[in-house]
Amino acid sequence: MALLLASFTQFFEGERKFVSRGENHYQSGHVESFCYAGGDMSGFVHASQRDRRDADINDEGVKYALNFAVVQHNRRLNDIYLHNVVEVVRAQSQVVAGTNYVITVKLVKTGCRKDAVNEECNLTSSPVKAQPYQCTFTVWSRPWLSDIRLLDTKC
Repeated sequence: MALLLASFTQFFEGERKFVSRGENHYQSGHVESFCYAGGDMSGFVHASQRDRRDADINDEGVKYALNFAVVQHNRRLNDIYLHNVVEVVRAQSQVVAGTNYVITVKLVKTGCRKDAVNEECNLTSSPVKAQPYQCTFTVWSRPWLSDIRLLDTKC
């Protein structure tokens, strides 16, 4: 069952709510999409960047999110070698339904193969392979649900 936009707007009539893409009821740019089926309404909402705060890189949540992001990044790379963080450029957090972490780091290829176990990973001796590159990871963590997700990677 599809819901017409006119019906949806009538549902919110008289309230300060909007339904156009990119707006939620507080006009903050959160709503990506919504769906109405079988009497239930659901949607995808993303967090705005307005409430992000700089985070301490030694915070346990930041460290956990960064470790998770780097592991996922290494899994997705088409490379037999691991890439490790050499510098944390910036870490930010934002309270949503959980915590969003936006962490910018510099990474470099190590001499460790992905299939190596308990190997100490040093930087490669080759200057070409050891060129640092920068990535920004967006991680959503909901520890009370044992749920963590890498939402975005930009390198």
